[in-house]
Amino acid sequence: MALNDHNSITQSDRKYGVLLINIGAPEDLSQHSIRSYLNLFLSDKRVIEINPILWKMVLNAFILPTRPKKSLAKYELIWKKNELSPLIKNSIELVNKLQKSLNQEFDNIMVHMAMNYSKPFVNDVIKEFQQQNISNIIILPLFPQYSATTVGASLDKVWQTLLRLRFQPEVASINYFHQHPSYIKALTQHIKNYWQQHGRSELLLLSYHGIPTQYVKKGDPYSQHCLETTQSAQQELGLDDNQITMCFQSRFGKLKWLQPNTQDLFKILPKKGVSSIDVISPSFVVDCLETLEELDISGRQQFIQAGGKVFNYIPCLNDNVLLIETLKNIIQSKL
Repeated sequence: MALNDHNSITQSDRKYGVLLINIGAPEDLSQHSIRSYLNLFLSDKRVIEINPILWKMVLNAFILPTRPKKSLAKYELIWKKNELSPLIKNSIELVNKLQKSLNQEFDNIMVHMAMNYSKPFVNDVIKEFQQQNISNIIILPLFPQYSATTVGASLDKVWQTLLRLRFQPEVASINYFHQHPSYIKALTQHIKNYWQQHGRSELLLLSYHGIPTQYVKKGDPYSQHCLETTQSAQQELGLDDNQITMCFQSRFGKLKWLQPNTQDLFKILPKKGVSSIDVISPSFVVDCLETLEELDISGRQQFIQAGGKVFNYIPCLNDNVLLIETLKNIIQSKL
């Protein structure tokens, strides 16, 4: 057999695999499942940049024995029993609609979902692509703004898998899309559509997932990407500076995190005379614990208890056709 007879691929034979990557979620509503998920998540050196020996002791001695119980109580508020977690469920719906939309124009693109810290794992999905003779893989982490803690961690999983493969596919990655015209259009049109149905509050909060400030000092572009998304959204929405605010949520541990903190603003804004707010989190494309519980439930309670009157949570794009078109445009640029 000639050398070029084996695994030779012409341009017309190319089959593309699109790998959408997200964080992941516990497999079920149990402390055991939550503990397993948290162990994987918080053991990633991209996520926690602390001396690994010291951090392992802290993780196993203080966090894993107590946090799963607290997290379970929060998950039970947003997660229906005998169903998948909201993040997994929303991701599956997104993948199915994106695949259906791509099928209208292409017959050689397959879309799969993978998670960094829960099933389906990245390495398993890439192996599945190989079994289906996928020659090109497009990696698309579902995080508009780049951070080593999210996109970097996702790409690590991909490269670690590829290092072990005998026959490696061609790979293209989309590391961020925080200012992609389609994404900004989708985000702002989604907000406008919400306002048309529910009215507009005094202040729009764009609440991004926070990271420690020392990560930014080391070169992480995340805070700059968040600022650029906010500025583009403000311009597209035609808002004055006093009508929109960028903030950061999900503070964890004792390190200094990006400011201003979302939860602090919920308590402070009513005292400053702001009685109505709209809240959306552009760092997530599908709803999850951090949006459904931390913002829509706990955040609402914090704001109302502080004296606020109206709290509107604007859902993530999820499987909205606006997001589908955005992802299609981004994917097509890599074909």
